[in-house]
Amino acid sequence: MAPIPAKSLLPELISGSINSRPDVRFDVTVRDADSLLQLLLAEEIDFFVCLAGQLAPPARVIGTRIARFPMSLLVRAEHPLVSGSDKGQRRFPLIMSAHVTLPHDSRMLLGPHVDGDPVLIASDLHLLSRVTQDTDSVWLSSYLSAVDEIREGRLVELPMFRGVETIILLYRLERRTLSPIVNDIIRSVNALARRIISEATSQ
Repeated sequence: MAPIPAKSLLPELISGSINSRPDVRFDVTVRDADSLLQLLLAEEIDFFVCLAGQLAPPARVIGTRIARFPMSLLVRAEHPLVSGSDKGQRRFPLIMSAHVTLPHDSRMLLGPHVDGDPVLIASDLHLLSRVTQDTDSVWLSSYLSAVDEIREGRLVELPMFRGVETIILLYRLERRTLSPIVNDIIRSVNALARRIISEATSQ
């Protein structure tokens, strides 16, 4: 999985899978989408999950939509955009874990608040969280990947970006036959993603 869906989905997915399949060994890779694609093409992994717009895969790679996925702009709790001290006069550094394709109207929401090009792209979500907490950076991510930080009051979701969504996709090779266990895991990924995201967006 790519970092953002991994942080949101993997803990519950793996815990549930280990409980129900204690005899199966799981080999999980969390990397950026381009690296995952190369591993898939080399047949070193069976499938991977990432956000839409991160890849232009070759024809022999099939992408299947899993679920809608909420996106967020996250800042530290004392950020000028939270306190109102900025008065719309500054644009803040943008950081992100990967380039994400957003609808045009959603990209327009970024314009008044952040610089156009990100100053930091990193697959390490812990690093991005710490940088967001320690600077005036605006982190384009999902609140699902920063649940603990938001609950503890270290990060805040900016309200003007709520409701913005992308989708998560599952990629696999077109002609490769997957084992029954892998197909079961893929079904679990689909069901878990839909449930977690549905519960989160209804709150």
